[in-house]
Amino acid sequence: NITLAGLEHPVKTILVTSTVPGEGKTTTSANLAEAYGQVEKTLLIDADMRKPSLARKVALPFNSKGLSNAVAYPDQLDECIHHIPELGVDIMPSGPLPPNPLELLGSPNFESILHVLSDRYDRIIIDSAPTKLVSDGVLLSTLVDAVIYVVNADSTRDGVIKGSLQRLSACNARVLGIVLNQLDFEKEIKYGG
Repeated sequence: NITLAGLEHPVKTILVTSTVPGEGKTTTSANLAEAYGQVEKTLLIDADMRKPSLARKVALPFNSKGLSNAVAYPDQLDECIHHIPELGVDIMPSGPLPPNPLELLGSPNFESILHVLSDRYDRIIIDSAPTKLVSDGVLLSTLVDAVIYVVNADSTRDGVIKGSLQRLSACNARVLGIVLNQLDFEKEIKYGG
């Protein structure tokens, strides 16, 4: 569906975000990157500069260079990209956590790095912080081609989701769709037949 949505307006850079932590945005990002990695040169970036989890998920060492290093020292960009053969993709973990993540993500260096990486990769998937708690995802939505929004079916309230989607809409974010995650099918079948 993402590929089809990009026929008229290309979708090279995709931001994956959610409303609150624990909805599955990192897992969705990794799965999406792995799927694209089977047919395209793909990079997965951990831009959740507050509670990153991608490096741990793919068993990279704790002190691996990543996004914050690349933004601070753009000449070290290649050292901040790690190939993960089992996923078939390259990954840029968060790197050391900066004191002000929003400032780092809003810097000219970050935007410049994103342009350089867009020339190197067919697809870039960016895992972001949740939109309700901080503005990182909203800012990043202005720099990408599309947004995939992850929602926990059983716990995230409609009003909170709508508020976050309105924040994205106010920035002219192109939300391609919502991933309804962690749905309890047995519970739904009992309720609706």
